[in-house]
Amino acid sequence: LVYGDSVMPVFKDRLNAEQMSALVNYLSARR
Repeated sequence: LVYGDSVMPVFKDRLNAEQMSALVNYLSARR
């Protein structure tokens, strides 16, 4: 999310963390 860099880096980092968590949950569900 490029726009997050100029708007709110903290929000971008949090969103990335949420996406990473969602990705982990998705991969775990596929097993």
